[in-house]
Amino acid sequence: MTLFVYVALTISLLGMSAWLWLHRQPLHLPARGALTAGLVGLLLAAAAALLLVLTELGMNQDGLVHAQRMLGLAAQHLSLPLLGMACLFLALGLHWKPMTWGQIILGLMAFFELARRMQLEQQYHWLVNLVGVAALLFTALLNVRRHRLAAALGVIAAGFLLAPGLLGNEMPLEALFRTSQQASWLIPGFVALGLALGLLSTQSQSLNIQMTSD
Repeated sequence: MTLFVYVALTISLLGMSAWLWLHRQPLHLPARGALTAGLVGLLLAAAAALLLVLTELGMNQDGLVHAQRMLGLAAQHLSLPLLGMACLFLALGLHWKPMTWGQIILGLMAFFELARRMQLEQQYHWLVNLVGVAALLFTALLNVRRHRLAAALGVIAAGFLLAPGLLGNEMPLEALFRTSQQASWLIPGFVALGLALGLLSTQSQSLNIQMTSD
């Protein structure tokens, strides 16, 4: 059963990433940068889930296990904050340069290392994921009237992705670091989040075209 869940999680993450990639090309540059950051978050989670599938199949070589732990750790700390901030960026219609997202990723990694040295890994883990959830909920609030479907998807994503940490006595997205019975919660969470990101990118592009034409 656990293997089936992780296979389904991997397929859903890769499928959502492919769908978002198709949305990326026609976007204006700032929105394309936000969508690319979201794709980084999804693909990190997909890679971590895929390597967990391989370990579940008995491929327990040291290199594979080490790679899975590294990718799982990155996914735990980067996926949700990147996706949440990308949604909020699109909802607010911001115009950062794409390179800013690279700086955000480097900053998150640097603060993780600082938290590790200060033995505050768990607190930092909760902090960055709660930032991602807060960004999703604020995005939903902004879209309650103008894009109710995107708002609903954001709330659903926040609930499902945070539920294992609140109800299952786990750290947020811990199922991407080690196999867990709570991994099934991540499937609807990431699918809803990917759909919300795609809808918001389409909305952002429409607004940009309208402003350009005016």
